[in-house]
Amino acid sequence: MSRPRIRLGVGRWDHLTPLALGEIVPQSFDLELVRFATTPLLSEHPELDGAEASGSSAILSYLRGDRANVAIPTYLLSAFRHRCVLVRRDSELTAFTDLKGRRVGLTGWPDTGSTWTRALLRDVGIENADLNWVVGPLGPTEPVGDRIGPAGAPANVGVAPDGTCLVQLLLDGAVDAIMTSKMPPDSYGSTSTFRRLLPDYRADEIEYFTRLGYIPGLHLMVLRREIAEAHPAVVAELLPLLRSSQQEWLRQRVACLDTTPWLLSEVDTMADSVGLDWTQYELGTALASTARLAEELAAQGLTSSIPQPEDVFHDYLRLTDSASGSGRGSAAGA
Repeated sequence: MSRPRIRLGVGRWDHLTPLALGEIVPQSFDLELVRFATTPLLSEHPELDGAEASGSSAILSYLRGDRANVAIPTYLLSAFRHRCVLVRRDSELTAFTDLKGRRVGLTGWPDTGSTWTRALLRDVGIENADLNWVVGPLGPTEPVGDRIGPAGAPANVGVAPDGTCLVQLLLDGAVDAIMTSKMPPDSYGSTSTFRRLLPDYRADEIEYFTRLGYIPGLHLMVLRREIAEAHPAVVAELLPLLRSSQQEWLRQRVACLDTTPWLLSEVDTMADSVGLDWTQYELGTALASTARLAEELAAQGLTSSIPQPEDVFHDYLRLTDSASGSGRGSAAGA
């Protein structure tokens, strides 16, 4: 029987470079990585067998009863969110608690990243109802699109006026802060127009990691159901395969030291805080992150129930069991 050829759409993440270059090769299938500047929607790309997808979309799809795809607990993108709240350089705001009663812009109400960032505010006692929200594109060249989602949003969530963007609203003082994972150009260095709300966001993120034990998962992988059902060995191999790519990438980066002039210092800090294996392609971590995300979606009114992560990934666990023939050994040991 010939090896299946699997085409996966992914973001341009550094740690996937060994896979893209063929330095890490799957054992049970031939892989073609198709890289995208923005997260591809599998429904819009019939040429793909699977694609990166947001964690919240996987949870919402499960709750809707949509079984077109099989969610894989492999978080290609895990990222802290403390750094994602921006204010003007001259703002007096320096803490999450300072945002209570303020107008805050964000790039998408139901987005996974927005949900995790709002969770940080909830951690310090600020609920979504305590702020006035404005949803819109970050910059003037980004498409407006539907940034509210089919489930709608509370009455204190508005949409940016036509022809405006969050960066302009922040410059004009129409909002006091914006939440975004993608930084606008003028937000780096001490002379930039914008700055992070938290003066020492790295310290806050390390404390958060120490408390939770993981970095929030944002984007996982989904496979078309017909592909997953036909090739359970592919399903079982994805998590350890991505982990191998991440480990090889890190080995190369530490050896080359050309990402920044001070990468060695960054690697030292990473080793002492979150560990060198911080992306943690591991089933238990993925389940824990998904469980917390599901809880937040419900607490923030985006869902009416809280599914268990084992239910969201039921088909993955079933197919992995089938491929390994020994329980969850293949996935759990990754």
